[in-house]
Amino acid sequence: MGNLDGLISLLIACVELVFVLNLLVFAEKNYVNKLIIFLVILLAAYQATEFMICYFGMNDTFIVYFAFLIITLIPTFGGLIALYLFQGNRKLHQVLFIPALFFIFYYAAVIGSFDITGCTFLYAVYDYPLGNLYSLFHFAIIYLSMLVYFFVYIRTENQFVKKLNLILLTGYLITFIPANTVFLLSDFMWSIKESIQGKIAVVLALSFSYYALKNKNLPGEEKKI
Repeated sequence: MGNLDGLISLLIACVELVFVLNLLVFAEKNYVNKLIIFLVILLAAYQATEFMICYFGMNDTFIVYFAFLIITLIPTFGGLIALYLFQGNRKLHQVLFIPALFFIFYYAAVIGSFDITGCTFLYAVYDYPLGNLYSLFHFAIIYLSMLVYFFVYIRTENQFVKKLNLILLTGYLITFIPANTVFLLSDFMWSIKESIQGKIAVVLALSFSYYALKNKNLPGEEKKI
């Protein structure tokens, strides 16, 4: 058989690209939906990048750094959406980008330290500096976002909006809780967590896309929960 490395990433990138096209055509272009569209674009871009890295052997340090730049922004935008749905105010949300920008600029300064140590059809194995600190940032913002989505859900009175918020919360729970538990139980699974998590995040892309398609004059620009 031919080279199969990265083909799962290509499949998921195509699925997420379909989500993006549907959102661009059918979703109302309010503030929350614009953030969701960009988030799904980031998820698709990461899968496309991993496909190019693994299938075509494009393991130049800049390409690997670009993949991590995308991975760094994904939880940040998820948190941004959560805070806006919770608070309805954009003024203080820029602070969410401070840790992400730290890693983006630090990794740009040590870009030669990035490497791919393995690729299969299902995952890629990355080697990068400050791995434990980066993981702490990554998981902290994910679980804080999940907590905010939970509070948005329980305080929402409108039943239709409540259902949409439950879909977002469920997307987070399915995407992160089982996988992160497995990552902690195995050193090998921990080494491929970014790659595997990115693929499971197609569930998150689906939940966000559904929310955006239904989010018309709901929490966002016009009405605050």
